[in-house]
Amino acid sequence: MKKITFLLVTMLAFCWQGHAQFGCGTAVVVSDGYTASGITTPGTGGVEDWNTNPVDACGTNTSYWDDDVYMFTYTAGATVEEISMTIFTRNGWNGIGIFSTCSGTDFSGCLDSTGSSSSSNYSQTVTATIAAGQTVYIAVGQWGTPNDLDFDVTGFSAIPLVNPPSCTTLSNPTDGATDVGINGDLTWNAASGGATDYTLMVGTTSGASDVFSGAVGNVNSYNVGTLTYSSMYYVTIIPSNANGPATGCVEESFMTVAPPPTGSVCADPLLINDLPFTTTDDTANYGDDYENGSSTCNGYYMSGDDVVYSFTPSSDGSFNIALTNIGSTYSGIHVLDGCPDSSPNCIGFEGNSSTNDRIFDVTLTGGTTYYIVISTWATPQSTTYTLDITENTCTAVTATYGVVDDCDVSGGFYIDVNVTDM
Repeated sequence: MKKITFLLVTMLAFCWQGHAQFGCGTAVVVSDGYTASGITTPGTGGVEDWNTNPVDACGTNTSYWDDDVYMFTYTAGATVEEISMTIFTRNGWNGIGIFSTCSGTDFSGCLDSTGSSSSSNYSQTVTATIAAGQTVYIAVGQWGTPNDLDFDVTGFSAIPLVNPPSCTTLSNPTDGATDVGINGDLTWNAASGGATDYTLMVGTTSGASDVFSGAVGNVNSYNVGTLTYSSMYYVTIIPSNANGPATGCVEESFMTVAPPPTGSVCADPLLINDLPFTTTDDTANYGDDYENGSSTCNGYYMSGDDVVYSFTPSSDGSFNIALTNIGSTYSGIHVLDGCPDSSPNCIGFEGNSSTNDRIFDVTLTGGTTYYIVISTWATPQSTTYTLDITENTCTAVTATYGVVDDCDVSGGFYIDVNVTDM
């Protein structure tokens, strides 16, 4: 009788253990030094058949958890810890990942993952730094077939990180860099020692934080807002974890780029105030700020360097625009009622692959600001040119006419003219 009872208890324990690995709340709890051999799951059709992937992309390893899945859980102690698990697979298409969240049979928040399509005998290791008291979930899974997840846990370690992390440095822009763009994107190297947060201080003088100051989270890049042209900026990055902030972190600095010349962009165009207007120039002086597709006039002829003029006529009128002395083929001139990056209407356009003059008339509305953009196709990058703009003081009209017989009254006839367009 005692023997039968013992067998029943053993069988119940086996069944519970067989279920434990399949749910987040009943995953196998591991501790430092844990190993196990011959871990298998019963294959497709059982409760392990989640047919799901982490909602966040674990790099290229998102497909290793859509069939057999075996779950472990680990909770850090009183300090920040670095954990690592290594498995040895005996079949193909296996992956292992560490996740920060898990509910039911769905996990996300990928901290580290790896996978292999090797047919057999392949070791894989994942590592993550976790905060004091944080629980993480370690999923060993398999892509759809052959549905016979079979592996050993050959090592699990949890190393307390009792010290604050080390300092880090800017990676883009680097310390001392010049001609840095003004978009305000800063990127730095991940700090060693288990950083879980970064405090960022940015100022316009050494030691200042008038541009930005604050904790930005466990990230390695941050946008501090649009910067000013031709200005020096000073940056200090302080990593931290549950054991405190890094100490002795050195301030770094960089210089932003000089402002682009007037005429490079719509925000600062070359102004055409009086007519007639004439100028000779080279688009190479203004840089490449707009691309094909920016102009509604034509899908091409805006890939190279661009120069932007603006003109606001005082009254309605007809205007002649002439692009001559063209130095390069594949160039064009666009007349738009807005900046190229705002999907404006095309008012006039002339572009082709020759160096012939590009001359055309446009009808413009008084009080409306128009942008005249000269650019090129991908090759050549730039072109020299002469631009002339004049107002048409006399233009041909469109008219219809008819003969009106008046022979009986006046002994002659009239010609009735109807002007339909001026």
